[in-house]
Amino acid sequence: MANARRTSGVFEDIYMSVYRKYANFLADSRLKDVDMKRLIYNGLHDFDKGYVDYEPYEVFSKESIWYVTRLKENALYKAIEEYDIPNEADRGVLKDEEIVLCYGENKKKEHLVRRIAYWDSANERLFEFVTNNFDLSAEKIAIL
Repeated sequence: MANARRTSGVFEDIYMSVYRKYANFLADSRLKDVDMKRLIYNGLHDFDKGYVDYEPYEVFSKESIWYVTRLKENALYKAIEEYDIPNEADRGVLKDEEIVLCYGENKKKEHLVRRIAYWDSANERLFEFVTNNFDLSAEKIAIL
Protein backbone atom coordinates (compact mmCIF):
# COMPACT_ATOMS: atom_id res chain seq x y z
CA MET A 1 0.00 0.00 0.00
CA ALA A 2 2.89 2.39 0.59
CA ASN A 3 3.74 2.41 -3.12
CA ALA A 4 0.15 3.26 -4.05
CA ARG A 5 0.51 6.58 -2.19
CA ARG A 6 3.61 7.58 -4.16
CA THR A 7 3.61 9.02 -7.65
CA SER A 8 5.72 7.48 -10.39
CA GLY A 9 7.86 10.64 -10.19
CA VAL A 10 9.19 9.54 -6.79
CA PHE A 11 10.44 6.26 -8.26
CA GLU A 12 11.83 8.04 -11.30
CA ASP A 13 13.80 10.38 -9.03
CA ILE A 14 15.16 7.43 -7.01
CA TYR A 15 16.13 5.58 -10.19
CA MET A 16 17.87 8.61 -11.69
CA SER A 17 19.80 9.39 -8.50
CA VAL A 18 21.05 5.79 -8.26
CA TYR A 19 21.83 5.74 -11.98
CA ARG A 20 23.81 9.00 -11.80
CA LYS A 21 25.78 7.73 -8.81
CA TYR A 22 26.63 4.37 -10.44
CA ALA A 23 26.50 5.26 -14.15
CA ASN A 24 30.09 4.12 -14.65
CA PHE A 25 29.15 0.62 -13.53
CA LEU A 26 25.61 0.21 -14.89
CA ALA A 27 24.11 0.18 -18.35
CA ASP A 28 20.92 2.18 -18.70
CA SER A 29 18.26 -0.10 -20.16
CA ARG A 30 16.90 2.87 -22.07
CA LEU A 31 19.92 2.92 -24.36
CA LYS A 32 19.23 1.94 -27.94
CA ASP A 33 20.88 -1.15 -29.45
CA VAL A 34 23.15 1.08 -31.55
CA ASP A 35 24.40 2.82 -28.40
CA MET A 36 24.96 -0.49 -26.61
CA LYS A 37 26.95 -1.85 -29.56
CA ARG A 38 29.11 1.27 -29.50
CA LEU A 39 29.70 0.86 -25.76
CA ILE A 40 30.61 -2.81 -25.87
CA TYR A 41 32.43 -3.15 -29.21
CA ASN A 42 35.79 -4.84 -28.66
CA GLY A 43 35.13 -5.24 -24.94
CA LEU A 44 34.94 -8.53 -23.07
CA HIS A 45 31.66 -9.16 -21.30
CA ASP A 46 31.06 -11.56 -18.47
CA PHE A 47 27.59 -13.15 -18.34
CA ASP A 48 26.09 -15.17 -15.52
CA LYS A 49 25.44 -18.76 -16.57
CA GLY A 50 21.77 -18.13 -15.77
CA TYR A 51 21.68 -16.04 -18.94
CA VAL A 52 22.20 -18.56 -21.71
CA ASP A 53 20.88 -17.70 -25.13
CA TYR A 54 23.27 -18.83 -27.83
CA GLU A 55 21.47 -16.89 -30.56
CA PRO A 56 22.68 -13.48 -29.27
CA TYR A 57 26.10 -15.02 -28.52
CA GLU A 58 26.35 -15.93 -32.21
CA VAL A 59 25.48 -12.33 -33.12
CA PHE A 60 28.11 -11.10 -30.64
CA SER A 61 30.73 -13.22 -32.38
CA LYS A 62 29.80 -11.84 -35.80
CA GLU A 63 29.99 -8.29 -34.39
CA SER A 64 33.39 -8.83 -32.67
CA ILE A 65 31.82 -8.49 -29.24
CA TRP A 66 33.65 -10.84 -26.91
CA TYR A 67 32.05 -12.60 -23.97
CA VAL A 68 32.81 -15.18 -21.30
CA THR A 69 30.28 -17.17 -19.32
CA ARG A 70 30.10 -20.42 -17.41
CA LEU A 71 28.98 -23.51 -19.26
CA LYS A 72 25.67 -24.90 -18.07
CA GLU A 73 25.73 -28.49 -16.86
CA ASN A 74 23.19 -29.60 -19.47
CA ALA A 75 24.87 -27.90 -22.46
CA LEU A 76 25.21 -30.04 -25.56
CA TYR A 77 28.49 -29.63 -27.41
CA LYS A 78 30.97 -31.35 -29.70
CA ALA A 79 34.72 -31.15 -29.08
CA ILE A 80 36.68 -29.94 -32.12
CA GLU A 81 40.29 -29.37 -31.03
CA GLU A 82 42.20 -29.41 -27.75
CA TYR A 83 44.87 -26.75 -27.22
CA ASP A 84 48.13 -27.23 -25.37
CA ILE A 85 48.31 -25.65 -21.93
CA PRO A 86 51.60 -23.78 -21.44
CA ASN A 87 53.83 -25.07 -18.63
CA GLU A 88 53.83 -21.64 -16.99
CA ALA A 89 50.02 -21.49 -16.85
CA ASP A 90 48.21 -21.65 -13.53
CA ARG A 91 47.96 -25.31 -12.47
CA GLY A 92 44.21 -24.91 -12.14
CA VAL A 93 43.80 -24.74 -15.93
CA LEU A 94 42.83 -28.32 -16.81
CA LYS A 95 41.56 -27.99 -20.35
CA ASP A 96 41.49 -25.47 -23.19
CA GLU A 97 39.57 -26.60 -26.24
CA GLU A 98 37.51 -25.47 -29.20
CA ILE A 99 33.95 -26.76 -29.15
CA VAL A 100 30.70 -26.30 -31.01
CA LEU A 101 27.64 -25.64 -28.85
CA CYS A 102 24.44 -27.10 -30.27
CA TYR A 103 21.24 -25.16 -29.68
CA GLY A 104 17.88 -24.21 -31.11
CA GLU A 105 15.12 -26.46 -32.34
CA ASN A 106 16.37 -30.06 -32.34
CA LYS A 107 19.85 -28.70 -31.53
CA LYS A 108 20.45 -28.00 -35.24
CA LYS A 109 22.13 -24.61 -34.79
CA GLU A 110 25.80 -24.38 -33.84
CA HIS A 111 27.97 -21.80 -32.11
CA LEU A 112 31.79 -22.09 -32.15
CA VAL A 113 33.42 -21.29 -28.79
CA ARG A 114 36.34 -22.10 -26.60
CA ARG A 115 35.82 -24.18 -23.45
CA ILE A 116 38.15 -23.75 -20.51
CA ALA A 117 38.01 -26.08 -17.49
CA TYR A 118 39.53 -24.63 -14.33
CA TRP A 119 39.98 -26.25 -10.91
CA ASP A 120 39.67 -23.74 -8.05
CA SER A 121 41.72 -25.52 -5.37
CA ALA A 122 40.91 -22.94 -2.69
CA ASN A 123 37.18 -23.73 -2.95
CA GLU A 124 37.61 -27.26 -4.32
CA ARG A 125 35.36 -26.51 -7.29
CA LEU A 126 35.51 -27.10 -11.04
CA PHE A 127 34.52 -24.22 -13.30
CA GLU A 128 33.86 -24.58 -17.00
CA PHE A 129 33.94 -21.38 -19.03
CA VAL A 130 32.98 -20.72 -22.63
CA THR A 131 34.11 -17.72 -24.62
CA ASN A 132 34.23 -16.57 -28.20
CA ASN A 133 37.66 -15.00 -27.56
CA PHE A 134 40.44 -17.20 -28.90
CA ASP A 135 43.25 -14.68 -28.24
CA LEU A 136 43.40 -14.38 -24.44
CA SER A 137 45.13 -17.13 -22.50
CA ALA A 138 42.99 -19.77 -20.80
CA GLU A 139 44.35 -18.55 -17.49
CA LYS A 140 43.13 -14.99 -18.11
CA ILE A 141 39.70 -16.21 -19.17
CA ALA A 142 39.43 -18.28 -15.97
CA ILE A 143 40.44 -15.31 -13.82
CA LEU A 144 37.67 -13.17 -15.31
